[in-house]
Amino acid sequence: MARPARLLLLAAVCLVAAASAGGADAEKKTVGVYELKKGDFSIRVTNWGAIIMSVVLPDSRGKLADVVLGYDTVAEYVNASGYFGALVGRVANRIAHARFVLDGKAYHLFKNDGNNTLHGGHRGFNKVIWTVKEYVGGGDSPYITLYYHSFDGEQGFPGAVDVYVTYQLSGPYALSVRMNATAVSGKATPVNLAQHSYWNLAGEGSGDILGNTVQLFASRYTPVDTELIPTGAVAPVAGTPYDLRAPTPVRARVHQVTGGVSKEDGKTTIYGFDINYAVDGDDPHALRRVAVVRDGVSGRAMELRANQPGVQFYTGNFLTSDVKGKGGKVYGQYGALCLETQGYPDAVNHPNFPSVIIRPGQVYRHDMVYKFSPSRICCVRPHPDRLVSLRLSKTKQRCSDRPPIMAGARLSLALLLYLVASALAGGAGPRKMVGIYVLRKGDFSVKITNWGATIMSVVLPDSKGNLADVVLGKDTIAEYVNDTSYFGPLNGRVAQRIARGRFVLDGKVYHTYLNDGKNAIHGGHRGFSKVIWTVKEYVSGGDSPYITLYYRSFDGEQGFPGDLDAYVTYQLSSPHVLEMRSNATALNKATPVNFLQHTYWNLAGHGSGDVLGHTLQLSASRYTPLDVELLPSSGVVAPVAGTPYDFRTPTPIGARIRQVMGGRIAGYDINYVIDGEGMRKVAVARDGASGRALELWANQPAMQLYTGNWLNNTKGKDGKVYNQYGGFCLETQGYPDAVNHPEFPSMTVRPGQVYKHDMVFKFSF
Repeated sequence: MARPARLLLLAAVCLVAAASAGGADAEKKTVGVYELKKGDFSIRVTNWGAIIMSVVLPDSRGKLADVVLGYDTVAEYVNASGYFGALVGRVANRIAHARFVLDGKAYHLFKNDGNNTLHGGHRGFNKVIWTVKEYVGGGDSPYITLYYHSFDGEQGFPGAVDVYVTYQLSGPYALSVRMNATAVSGKATPVNLAQHSYWNLAGEGSGDILGNTVQLFASRYTPVDTELIPTGAVAPVAGTPYDLRAPTPVRARVHQVTGGVSKEDGKTTIYGFDINYAVDGDDPHALRRVAVVRDGVSGRAMELRANQPGVQFYTGNFLTSDVKGKGGKVYGQYGALCLETQGYPDAVNHPNFPSVIIRPGQVYRHDMVYKFSPSRICCVRPHPDRLVSLRLSKTKQRCSDRPPIMAGARLSLALLLYLVASALAGGAGPRKMVGIYVLRKGDFSVKITNWGATIMSVVLPDSKGNLADVVLGKDTIAEYVNDTSYFGPLNGRVAQRIARGRFVLDGKVYHTYLNDGKNAIHGGHRGFSKVIWTVKEYVSGGDSPYITLYYRSFDGEQGFPGDLDAYVTYQLSSPHVLEMRSNATALNKATPVNFLQHTYWNLAGHGSGDVLGHTLQLSASRYTPLDVELLPSSGVVAPVAGTPYDFRTPTPIGARIRQVMGGRIAGYDINYVIDGEGMRKVAVARDGASGRALELWANQPAMQLYTGNWLNNTKGKDGKVYNQYGGFCLETQGYPDAVNHPEFPSMTVRPGQVYKHDMVFKFSF
C-alpha cells in the first residue's frame, strides 16, 4: 500500500546532477550528490549523512587532487560502517554504557560500540537522508544547506531537534561549515555534532600521513581508558606524547600512544592518536585556531578554526582492513587524519566537562573554517597567534625538520566490497553490508537485497516459455534508498497506518513518528523498509535456495516500545513456489508487531502496462471500511456482498475500480478479512495474455489490496515507467490501526512471545 502522496521522480542512479549551478527552490529529500565549485577549488556533498565526499584543490605545482578519503558512490556510503566525511550526531563521540541522566531521568541509548554508544547510535545523523533546503553550486560563495528533523526518542535521545548544516566555499581556498540545532519539543537534550572528514593532504589513497606535521593549539587533553571513554580528568599535554603544541611529524609520536584495542580480538593494542584535546582560548563561543596540518611533498597546508571546546585527533588507526575507496584505491592504517571539533566526549556523564545540554528553544551552534594553502610550505615554528608560511623557490630546497616520507602505505589483506556479489553460492557468516542476492531454481529466480529485506525481482516463464520479471521495482540499491513507493520491502515494526501515530499499551501512551500526514505508516520514517538487515544464511542454488535476514529493532525505535528480534526467510521450493517466513520476538517489553510484504505484482511483466485486465479472486467475505485518511476509524467489519469490494468470484481488477476510492483517488486500497484460520488460501490472480497465475496462501487474519493508484510516471527497472494501476499488492497482515481498536484481533507481542507471519506464492503458467 503506497503512501497517498505524489511520488517523487527518481533518477536511475542515486545522483542529482553534481555539475548544476544550483538555485532550485524546491526542497529535495531524495539522495543526491551536489558540487560546490569556485575556480580550481571544489567539494562534493551528499545529503545521505550530510557527507563531504570530496575536496579537490591544487598542490604547489598546480596539480589537483582530492584530499579526503571516501567512496565513489552514495550506495557505498550506505554500506559503510565507518564515518568517511559524515556529520555525526545527535551526540558525537562516545557515551559510556549508552546511558545518561538528565533532569533526574535515566535515558538508555542504542549500543553500537561494545557497551557504549558512538556517534549517535546505530543510525545516527550519518545514516539518515537530510533535506536539501538551499543549493547554489557556483558563483562567489557556492553553498548548500541541509536539514534534518531528529524525532523524540530517536536512538534513545530525548526530545525532537531541528538540525541544519551549511557547507560554503569562501575566499580563495576556504571551506566553512556552520551547524546549528534547536530543541523543539519541550524537552532538554544533549547535542554534540562533529564533522568526520578523513584528510590526506597529499591526496586520498596516496599512502600514510605519518610525514604530515601537525600543530594543535591545545595545552590539555582528556585521558581515556581502554574503551576510549574519558576518565573525567583534564590533564596537561606537557611532557606527554600528546604534546603537539609545536609542529610535529605524526610519525614521531604515533607509536607512543594507544588508540584502543583491536575490534577483532578485543586484546591487541592499536597504536595511534584517538584522543580529545581541550582547545585553548577563554571565550567558548569564539572562532579560534584549532590546528595546522602540513604535507611537505605536495605543499598543501590546512588551518582549522572552530568555536568548540574540544577536538578529537584521530590518525586512521583502524583503517587496517584494506578499505577500498575512491577510484579503486586502498586505504591502509594511518592513511588519513581527522580533526573533529566537538564538545568533550561523554560530557553527559561528567559534570566537570563543558555542558552539551540544550533546553527547549535554545540553539546549539558549531562553526568551523578550513583554510587551505596550496603553496609549498616550509615548516618553521610559528608564532602562537599567526600562521607563518614561506613559499619555497623553484630550486630544490627542504625544510630541515621534515623527515623523509615513508615509501608506501601499509596495506592489509581484504577489500571491503561495495556490494556482496549477487551470484555468491552463500554459506558465509553474517553480513551487514548492503548487497544483492539471487535465489535460482531452474528457470525460476528471485533477487533480494538486505536493504529493507526487499524483493527486487521475480523472474519466471509464461505459457510459451518466455521469461519475464513480474514485480515492479528499481535497478539499484541506491534507488531503493530513495524509494517512497515501498517497492518490495518487508514493512514494520507495525505496517499499515496508526491513527495520529499514537496508541496506548498497558496504560502507557506511545507516540510514533508521523510520516503520512497526521498518521504513521509502515513503521515510521525509517521503518524496517529503510534499514540494513544482517544476512544470517544464504544458499543461492540447489533444491531449496534461501536467504535468512535478521534485524534488531531497539527500544524506542520510531517510537515503539521494547527491543525486538526480527527474522525473515525467502525460499524457493517446488517448481515455481516462493515462501516467505517471518517471525519476531519481543525481548523486554510488550510491543505491537505487524509485518507486511509489499511487492507490486504485474503477471504480464513489470512495465508492460496496467493490471486492470488481471482477474482476481479473494477468500474474503468481509472488509474494514476506511475513511479518507485510509483509517478504519469506525471500527466496523462489513460484508463485501453487494459492494464493489466483492472479489469472492474471479473478477477483472478493472471491472469496478472506478467505483471505489483509495483515499482521495480512485482504486483499491482496502483491508479484507480473510475467511478461515491458519495457513489458508488468500487470493488467486491471473493474467490471460501471458497465462501466468499467482495463488497466495498465508496465516494472517487480513490482507490489504492495493492497485497502484498513486503510481504516476514512476521510473522503474530497465528504464521502464510505471503509471497508475501498473501493479497490484496483496499484503497479508493484521488489521490496520489495530492498536487503537480493541475489537480487532490483537497485534501485541509480549516478552518471550513470538510473532509469526508466513506466506506462500504459488505460480503457474
